[in-house]
Amino acid sequence: MPSSTLSVTVSLRTGDAVPVTVADIEVQLLRTVRYGYRRGNLYGAVQGAWEQETTEMDRSLLPGPLLVSPGEESRLETSVTLPADAAGSAEGTLIQVRWSVRTRLHCPGLPDVTTDTALPVRPASGHCAADAAAPARSDGRDDAALTFTRLSGRTVVPGSDLSGTLRIVALRPLSVREYRVELLLREHVDHGPGHLADAPDRSPGLDDRSAETVVGTFTRPGGALASREELDLPFSLRVPEVLPAPSLRFAQLRLVWELRAVLDLPLRSDPAIMLPVYVPTADGPSPGQDSSCGPSLGPGA
Repeated sequence: MPSSTLSVTVSLRTGDAVPVTVADIEVQLLRTVRYGYRRGNLYGAVQGAWEQETTEMDRSLLPGPLLVSPGEESRLETSVTLPADAAGSAEGTLIQVRWSVRTRLHCPGLPDVTTDTALPVRPASGHCAADAAAPARSDGRDDAALTFTRLSGRTVVPGSDLSGTLRIVALRPLSVREYRVELLLREHVDHGPGHLADAPDRSPGLDDRSAETVVGTFTRPGGALASREELDLPFSLRVPEVLPAPSLRFAQLRLVWELRAVLDLPLRSDPAIMLPVYVPTADGPSPGQDSSCGPSLGPGA
């Protein structure tokens, strides 16, 4: 996928009764990643911690000088480039990816004027598309074998309906309290800052962290299943119009969407099947949408 050019309009106006001179205008495209992990201390305890990293992805400079007169508005056009492999915006429980355009005005004799404008970004086309072909994982195979069939699709779009059939084969007599199918986001942070993923002395059990968020659920009352009995359970659930994040993988961070089916059994581990699905976008404007920044000029602004 080629890089995307983002058009930026900078609007200048002053609330003072005197003209203001702008030496130059700096426009930055920033990506801020915030994530949670676990951190140990000298006493052997492990506690939650957070890390935030802001990276400049591109920059544009509008040279001056430019005189802004009272009561007038000046508009300047520039652009910044979104990388072809840009990670999309995400608002997960453990992982947040936020993009913004920062405009900084340098005015002689006055403090710099800075404005940040949030910018929703979709991930690069095809990023994590392989999730739609990844194999399912199963738990509790001693009690039941679970399979998804006749799925409406494994590419999930916000605001759509996700339907299919859950095939259940009981491997022993079962008393099921509830059948449940869920669409969920699974987040995983491999390690905290300052670690190498392949470092021989790194203990994944010390600093990794996981979380899951269920965004859609289908339930049906359970019942008795005889040994070797087969049951086909049709299901349908509505995908929310806005999701916390698209499918993403970068650095030590993973946001993976799954379709999970669970048999709720009393006093036993619940048999479950987890099938990865692909969410190309969490909804929102495309990367090519204009970003407009309009700071006010004046002393102490």
